[in-house]
Amino acid sequence: MFLLRRTLPILTALFLAEGPAATRGFAATEGDAAFEAGIRASRAGRHEEALRQFQRARAAGLDRAALHYNLGVTYYRLGRYAEARASFRRVAEHETLGALVHYNLGLLALRLEEREQARRQFLIAHRLAKDEKLRRLAAVQLSRLSRVAGAEPRHSATIAAGAGYDDNLVVEDIGGAARGGDSFFELFLAGSATVHGTPRDGIKLHGSAYLVEYVDQNAFSMTILRGGAAQVTTWGGWRAEAGGDLELSTLGNRDYLRTLTASVAGKRAIAPTATFELRYRFSDIDARDSLFSQLNGYQHRLSVDAMHSRTDGWLSGRAFTEYNDREDLHGAGIFTSFSPVRMGLRAEYGRRLAADWEVSASLALTLSSYRDADVLEGGVEQRRKDQQLRVGLGLARNLGERWQVGAEYQYYDNDSNIAAFAYRRNVYALRVIGIF
Repeated sequence: MFLLRRTLPILTALFLAEGPAATRGFAATEGDAAFEAGIRASRAGRHEEALRQFQRARAAGLDRAALHYNLGVTYYRLGRYAEARASFRRVAEHETLGALVHYNLGLLALRLEEREQARRQFLIAHRLAKDEKLRRLAAVQLSRLSRVAGAEPRHSATIAAGAGYDDNLVVEDIGGAARGGDSFFELFLAGSATVHGTPRDGIKLHGSAYLVEYVDQNAFSMTILRGGAAQVTTWGGWRAEAGGDLELSTLGNRDYLRTLTASVAGKRAIAPTATFELRYRFSDIDARDSLFSQLNGYQHRLSVDAMHSRTDGWLSGRAFTEYNDREDLHGAGIFTSFSPVRMGLRAEYGRRLAADWEVSASLALTLSSYRDADVLEGGVEQRRKDQQLRVGLGLARNLGERWQVGAEYQYYDNDSNIAAFAYRRNVYALRVIGIF
């Protein structure tokens, strides 16, 4: 690694694979003299002495961007990566050094095997760099990371735990609301493993478990267990997947549904930072308890997803259509349809803030039209139509590359032409998420 004197030298000489580069300023005051002494010590490979001199310069009141930058370099060389990152971040918005700082933050993230963080930093460096050589270096690093990303892990796992409050409990498949709220706890576990071939061209097994437990209204507590297999193939720029899974659920103290699903999907990049996915799913649904036999039947669902990732955030969208043919509910002079045809749109915008914070907002609209007219009390027939608006807000903080803590708010407004199915709902939750 090389040091700067007054101006940036030729950039090809500035970056070595083993770590960041340093910069230098003018000597005049006591702080400047200590800064110059730190530069000389660093050139001689005496990094502990360099650190003492840079710290002495800071104590003397020197608050120059070059000082914080060189402190970052020195901490890096001494293996003190957290302090190196903190020093670099102090000058990450510097007009001249910003691109260089983000490049070095990328190198530091690589050393810590934080590949997604490294990718973000190199993207920022590439965007900010005014020097073509620096842009090329950032592009090379991004290309290397893309090739590494091709060697995906054979195993992955996710764990999430949370607690919150729901002010109007609803079972979406059945409809209707409890007209009351309750606190809840939830736990989610998921994992996948490639058991044959490679993650990009092979067979994988996947499974998940979800539990939500309400404190007082246990009838709304639910567990969902799911497991299955899929064949993954990479072909013509598409990532194709075909497979099936079995889902078993409980509601309150009762068995709820058994769902067999077969699905096919194709995903491909439509730009360096954008992806597109098309998915079709067919589900055969059986009630595990006669109390829910009205839900027996099948479901077709077709969805289109798009994701655009930026250095400072992301934008995603989904459109779907769904067709249901269920057994419905027949009674003495009463009929209730549980076979909706649905169409929906959803959009989410997320933005990364300073340090490791990020915020997100989502908006979804779902239109449902039920296939047969309900027969209400008194023999009145009315075909049910719902319009559901859903708004979400989130705030999260990343704790390293694997953990995240966050708060989420969801608002539901389900407008129905049959009053019994109309409701409004507010859900508040705090969660901890780990990805491995």
